[in-house]
Formats: sequence, C-alpha cells, structure tokens
Amino acid sequence: MAVKEHIIENYTAGTLPDHFVKQLRGHRRDELGSEFRAALIELHNDGTIDVLEAARGIAASPISQTEFFLVQDIYVDIIPKLDETVPAMLAAVKALGARGGADLAAGRANDAFRAWAELYDRARATIATVDFANPEDAPYVYLALSALAETEPDAALDQALDILAGQDTPARAGAAKAIGILPVSAAAVGSRLLGALDAARVTCSNDNLLGHIIVAAANVVRKAPAEEPAVVKLIEAAAGDIGDAAIHQIVLMMMSGAPHLPSSVVNALIPLAHKIKIENGGTLDLIDATAAQLLRHGRVDEALALVGPLISAHAELSSLEQLDSLAHALLELDRQRLAAVIAAWLLSLDHNLGAAAQSLVMAHHGDALELGFDAAALALSEAETMLLAYRAVGFLFMYPIAASSMTLSLVPTVSDKGRQAIEDILFEPLLINFSGKLADWLKASDLPLNFHPAAIRASAVLNTPGGAV
Repeated sequence: MAVKEHIIENYTAGTLPDHFVKQLRGHRRDELGSEFRAALIELHNDGTIDVLEAARGIAASPISQTEFFLVQDIYVDIIPKLDETVPAMLAAVKALGARGGADLAAGRANDAFRAWAELYDRARATIATVDFANPEDAPYVYLALSALAETEPDAALDQALDILAGQDTPARAGAAKAIGILPVSAAAVGSRLLGALDAARVTCSNDNLLGHIIVAAANVVRKAPAEEPAVVKLIEAAAGDIGDAAIHQIVLMMMSGAPHLPSSVVNALIPLAHKIKIENGGTLDLIDATAAQLLRHGRVDEALALVGPLISAHAELSSLEQLDSLAHALLELDRQRLAAVIAAWLLSLDHNLGAAAQSLVMAHHGDALELGFDAAALALSEAETMLLAYRAVGFLFMYPIAASSMTLSLVPTVSDKGRQAIEDILFEPLLINFSGKLADWLKASDLPLNFHPAAIRASAVLNTPGGAV
C-alpha cells in the first residue's frame, strides 16, 4: 500500500499518532521519513485530510509520553508548510504544548508556529485573533510580534508598543518580551522605547509583567548603548516592587545575557536577584549558572557580587553544593585570581564565606591545590596580611598545602616581625600535624627570601621520630 493510502487509512480510523510513531522509528531523517512528511503536507494542503485534527486531540491519544515527542517531531517539521487558518493552527499548537507539559522540548511546536506565522499576513492575523486577556494566549502575542518583525520590524515595534500601553496584562507581558528582542535600529529604540517601558512599569501591577519589562529594558541597551543611564534608572526604580516571578524572569535573562551587558546594568540587576527566596531552587540554579558565565567571561567582580551576599545570608549555600557551577568556574581561574577570591572571602570576616572558601578548596580534585600568588597586588596593610594568614590556616587547616602556599605568599609583604609570626603558625599547627607531605612540599618549594628558618624546621620535623621537635 502506498504512503498516502496508509496515511488516509489511519486518519479515517483516528490512529494517525500511532501511525506517526511507527513511521518515525528508524526513519526520522532518512529518505522514507522525508517522503512521509511530504505526503502529510500534500494531503493536508489539498484538503484530503486535516492533519492538525490529531494534534488538537492529542491530549486524548493513548500514545506514551515518549511516543508523543516522536509525534511532535513530525508536527514541528510540517507545520511551517501547512495551509491553515490561524484559529485552527493556534488550537493545534496549544494542544501540543499542553501535552508536552514542563519538558523543555515542549516549546518546539511554538517555534514551528513562529516560522509558519512569518509567511503572508499570518502574524497580523494572529494578533487580531488571540485573546489579549487570556494568559494562555500571551506566548502567541510574543511569537506573532517576533514573526511580524522578520518582514516589518517597524510595524512590529509600533504594534508591540500599542499592546504594552493597553490594559490586558497577559498581552502586555507578551509585548514586553517581544520588545526586548525586536531587530530595530538604535535610533528607533531611544527615548521612545525606554519611555514606553517605564510608563508600563509605573502602571504595572503584575509581577510577571514587571519582570518582562525589566528584561526588555536590559536588552534594549545592547542595541542603544546611549540609553544605559535610562535603563539603570528604570531597573532601580522597579527594585522595590519585585517579586518571585519577576526575579525568575530577570535571572533567566542574566544567565545568557549578563556577560554581554554593561557593568552598570549588571550591577543594577544584581540587587534584584538577591531578593530570591532561597527555597526557589530553579531560580537559584539560574543564579549559579549566571555567576559561572560571568566568571568565564572574565567578569569576576560581578560574579562575586552576585553570589557573595547570598552565601553570607544563607549558611546552607556555603557548602557550594547548590552552587556547583560557580565552584567549577572558580577552579578554572588562574591561580592568582583564584587565590584573590579565596583571600577576599577569608578577609570578609564572614563565617559563611570562610566556609565557602574551605568548600572551594575541597572541591578541587587531583594534586594538592597550591595557592601561591602575588600578595602585593592586594595592597593589604600588615594587620590585614596577618589576619589573612591566620584565617587561611584556620579555614584551610585540613588542606595544609593550600593553606601553606597562600600563607607563604604573604611573606614578602610583611615586616621581620610578621615573617616570624608566619613561620610560627606554619610550624604549629600545620607542620606538627602534617609533617610528611607538607614538609616535603616545603623543602621542594621556592621559599620567599629570608624564609630559610621554616625550611630548617620542616627538615627537623621530617627527620624527628614521631614527627615532632
């Protein structure tokens, strides 16, 4: 039986999703799979079948969830090529999204819808069709505006601003989200666009909408750098009204966007992220990922400003188990910068940050972590230097080579009295408790000038029965 006849037979029997699954297994991207998709498109467009009927009824289909994603794969491929009315297409795409649930792959049908809406006048028809007051339609306001912008960017911007100035919160959220990504010129997005976003902020009573407004403003500055002060002002003005939904939207944008934003904008967004409820694990994961991205783009100070206050305020974060991306990114830094981070945490006199420094050293795998660095670059007073030495030994006691290498780095910056004090704390408690590997490491190391007494005492410890002098 020919491919088309099989399709018609299963369409008539109401078993089209099952037929999709059978066809896709083993033929997802080969010639047979391509032939099957082409047949579906042709049969739909000539009116023989309504291939979207099965999509609209997908909630009642007995196929498994794994099989559903095979079915969705077919729809994602064929939707952009189907001739269909906006209401019928919207109903099908919504049903596919609902069946997909929270799975990230569930959004692929919306991507296909956007490609479909880019043709003819479908984007405008979608905007005219959706219910601006229905939260389920908000994503399609965004998708339609994005599709319209592909051919008419100025018209899309005008339409988005009109919707943003309206009264329907769901549609306003979709419009605000679109404003942040519309491909408009810097001249067009100047004071007009920031003014519209700020006006929307003033009248906003919905936290999700507020999040989209702030994200849009942050994205605007990437197209119009001259608006940086206005963007910072808008973000700061919104800080007092921020809630969980807005924080999640903001941090989601920061995860990929923060490394490309001006420092002033990132520093304005960071206090908003600090308002997170620590039990919101999903948002905390995004903060962790954002900090790691900032670190890998060389923006160490901003990464630490993002996570430091959270660790300080929440002891459970000091283990870095919930901030593992941060820990991995920190350990990827060169030793000078890593040591500077650990030194800053130790010098903060904050117990949680000190514990985080310990956790960071513990997270290192392989040979013992050496934290030798140029202490002079920190420009510490002698009192601060000695405080760092004591806290390094205290918090990193179980990692004697890390503690010793950091402490030894301080020697060139202190007086003779300070040098003697550092020698003493290296001898007791570190050398007395860890006389083997540590003493070997000390003897093999290039010790700072005038620090030979420590090497002599290390040798004495190493050669004394019982490891004590």
